[in-house]
Amino acid sequence: MFHVEQSPPADWLANRLRELFDGLEKLQIRISAQQREQFSMYLSLLWEGNQKVNLFSRKDFDRLANRHILESIGWVKLLKISLSGNCVDVGSGAGFPGIPLKIVFPDINLVLIESIAKKALFLKEVIQKLGLPFTTVLRERAEILSGQAEYRGKFNFGFARAVSSLSNLIQWTRPFFVPGGHLFSIKGGNLASEIKPLDVLVRQKKIKLKIYDYFINFTADPDLFVNRKIVDVEFLSY
Repeated sequence: MFHVEQSPPADWLANRLRELFDGLEKLQIRISAQQREQFSMYLSLLWEGNQKVNLFSRKDFDRLANRHILESIGWVKLLKISLSGNCVDVGSGAGFPGIPLKIVFPDINLVLIESIAKKALFLKEVIQKLGLPFTTVLRERAEILSGQAEYRGKFNFGFARAVSSLSNLIQWTRPFFVPGGHLFSIKGGNLASEIKPLDVLVRQKKIKLKIYDYFINFTADPDLFVNRKIVDVEFLSY
């Protein structure tokens, strides 16, 4: 079991929660007292866990709410999506975007895929301490799991944040999805070189591809969310 004992400073946690809740209000996302407590616990576990495992960059300690949690959630408002059914987070790492989305959409059935053992243990600890039902961690590579019968054609929605190239991501995850299923990838920078190899799949009507500019920054930090994109891949056929 992943276990840590250090607690974050009270003022640090209070500041991150204020940033997070202010951001959710601006996004017009309403959450209950229980969901607020879950976010508080998650932030604490992220702070504690990063003392032992490299879950995120140390320069992001004071940017967790904006750079990681709000970015994980905000795209569902941009695209006007209500997540439902079976969802998969590919390369979940510290739980972004899967854990924040599960807190906001508690009724989804969520699978978190993470191949690194220490990070997978951290995710299991988060699920237990936040009391997140219908949430599973699989410690394996996505390309291995997608070849297993029990995971083929299972998922309605998938998401990935800063995971490999789009070509690799689509190749690894395509078997996961039902026809009409969507994979949402949060990416940064110029995507031209990643999009071009996908033209053949679009022409063959195996996928539909939409790309959205994504900018959410509720702070004065100019480094947050510059040139972010949401890539929406709809799988039409195998």
